[in-house]
Amino acid sequence: MSDYLITSLIKSMHLPDKSSMYTAELSAIRMALELIRRLKQKSFVIYSDSLSSLQTIQSFSIIHITVFSILKTLQPAD
Repeated sequence: MSDYLITSLIKSMHLPDKSSMYTAELSAIRMALELIRRLKQKSFVIYSDSLSSLQTIQSFSIIHITVFSILKTLQPAD
């Protein structure tokens, strides 16, 4: 299960049973970014205690399909 919170909104998704915590953290970050993009937020904060997920995203290392999805979401919309 992976969750994120925006004010009073809580959303969750089911991940495959053998998913790692790393995958869960990346999935939560991706979900938050997708929601922020839909809401067209100009300013936002995503809190995460997953240093490995944040470092992977910061390094633009596409070693995980969810990281690729996050990097794609971070690109400016047309």
